[in-house]
Amino acid sequence: MMIEIKHISSNSKCKILFMKKLLVISAALLLINVICDAQYWLNMDHYDYRSYRYQSGDPYHPAGAGIASFFIPGLGQMICSEWARGAVFLTGWLGGIGMVIAGMSIQANTGEGADGMGLVYLGLGFSTVSWIWSIGDAVRVARVNNMVFRDKYKNSASLQLKPYIGFQNYPAQDEAFYGLSVSISF
Repeated sequence: MMIEIKHISSNSKCKILFMKKLLVISAALLLINVICDAQYWLNMDHYDYRSYRYQSGDPYHPAGAGIASFFIPGLGQMICSEWARGAVFLTGWLGGIGMVIAGMSIQANTGEGADGMGLVYLGLGFSTVSWIWSIGDAVRVARVNNMVFRDKYKNSASLQLKPYIGFQNYPAQDEAFYGLSVSISF
């Protein structure tokens, strides 16, 4: 029976510690985002993003935010004025890419074996989930922020004047009624 002991170089240990720190920092940023971005969470509970329909004059375009986050995770949130939220998604995605690079570097330095492959797979999963979540979240943020914008700056009023002509047919009278209807909405 042979027992094999693998030696991990100090450089690989430093990279693993660096990636753990990066993961902790990403989690801390996510927590800070949840705490600091409380207004979005209140708005999200108040407005149903599924009932949203785009109207001209909306400041944020949901499809544009989703496309922006497709190319750079978190950019769609930043476009919709949710800077901290976008930074968390971008940091999470970059952290995942960093884990992939560190895992590949560990794998290249140690040679045979699967020392760094776990980190590569973890990084790929983390960056992919962060990327896909960022796309969907950017669309949702744009919709909710547009609904808030509509309610906040709703200062329109309309006045409609409609003429009408009506006929009444009573047995002894044939009279035409005419007039003007007024409709005011705020």
